[in-house]
Amino acid sequence: MFCSSCGKKADETDKFCTNCGEKIKEVTVQVTEELGNLIKEEYKENHSDLSQSESEVEETISTTKMLGNKLEETVERIFNEQGYETKIRQKILGQSNTYNEIDVLATRKNVRIAIECKNYSEDRKVGIKEIRDFVQKLDDLDIHRGTFVTSSYFSEEARNFAENNTSQKRIELWDKEDLSHELMATAIGRNPGNVLARKIKIENTLPVQDTIEDYCILHLKNQDKVSIRRRDLTFVPVYIVSFNLHEEFKAPDKRMYAHHNEGHYYLDGTTGRFLFKIDSNEKKAYSLSDEEKQMISDLLEIEPRMIEIEEINNSKIIQLKPSIDRKNIEFQVRNEVANDNKKIIEYQVKVSREEYVKKHYPHMPHHSSIQCQTRFVYVPRLEIEFESKEYVYEKIVMMASGVVIRDEISECKHLIGKKTTFAVCDVCGAAKCEKDILLGNNDNCFCKKHAPKELKDAAKENSTLGKLSKFLKR
Repeated sequence: MFCSSCGKKADETDKFCTNCGEKIKEVTVQVTEELGNLIKEEYKENHSDLSQSESEVEETISTTKMLGNKLEETVERIFNEQGYETKIRQKILGQSNTYNEIDVLATRKNVRIAIECKNYSEDRKVGIKEIRDFVQKLDDLDIHRGTFVTSSYFSEEARNFAENNTSQKRIELWDKEDLSHELMATAIGRNPGNVLARKIKIENTLPVQDTIEDYCILHLKNQDKVSIRRRDLTFVPVYIVSFNLHEEFKAPDKRMYAHHNEGHYYLDGTTGRFLFKIDSNEKKAYSLSDEEKQMISDLLEIEPRMIEIEEINNSKIIQLKPSIDRKNIEFQVRNEVANDNKKIIEYQVKVSREEYVKKHYPHMPHHSSIQCQTRFVYVPRLEIEFESKEYVYEKIVMMASGVVIRDEISECKHLIGKKTTFAVCDVCGAAKCEKDILLGNNDNCFCKKHAPKELKDAAKENSTLGKLSKFLKR
């Protein structure tokens, strides 16, 4: 602020000028649009680097937020289709008296699922830190089940932490492939309501072992406390591309060389990702999940054929169509074959009467020398969701071989190893082994957290420590 009479600078607290005694008045300066633009241009010229970086930062923040919002809205739609009520971008007060932001909150009866979404580029994996922070958030909100969705992939450490977290939260991880499958299933309709039984023909698929009901049988003391939320039998397409590489080429030493190889590549039909390769030189498995490993094993051992399968109540048969055409698949395979069959030709060049120099000629096969034949085979995958009170349990079976990939309701996790589930808690629905279940008068089943006090006291007395304490008191 300055005095309007003498121009002396004044402090903000001064009411009168200390030089001339004139009253200090606030002056409002009106800047015309033309003058404002001139000031802006001059500022940009003097601060061009700063202006540019701020602009880039603002654009990056805007783009990142837009991508994040888009993924959250997509995931919300998927859970809506599965019968959940959803709320997006919720701030919820936790036990720590601080607010936690949940990207999507899905609820159905007593089930609550907190969903975290990360729209990352493919080269950026979700690490253990993000999963650890998510588990802490679930702890604070006292939510048992969480789903972490990313448009990229998870590191091995992140997967291990999610599966074996000490809070025993059920963390489901959706990477790029899982998200693609869920989107595809949503697009073609996967409403879990009752449907009339109908028979569906699936051509060129691995046959199905047993029936859907066979894998829904539970050996629990109170299995009537568990209901089946959904049963999805999904036929996943896998491209099998046979290739034959045969070429003759001339190196700089003027000699002719021949190159031959043949084999097969296996690719996910919904994403185009390479799964497995077998050729004249080697067998190679790419980075695979347990489910994908079993899928490849089934494809190598079982012959595909046409089957007829019945769609029963509370189940859905989903036949995913390949999302990538044959031309693009074959182009990818030719690139992979060319890269896998690069050769370094070593030859000698005479530089004097008695002196030779070694040289190397790198050669990559041309696409025209690689012949491809493509087909796709369906692999059946059964996913069952069991529901008990506030808990939801997942079971995944590769139906061609009958191998169970995941069975959450049949395993009670302990710090050391796993034990077979005995029953579910009548109060909360937690599946526990016989050691962790307390039986009431009417064979009611309780976990240790929700058991009545008299049952807890009786269990303490009958425990080894309890018996030892009685013995010492004598």
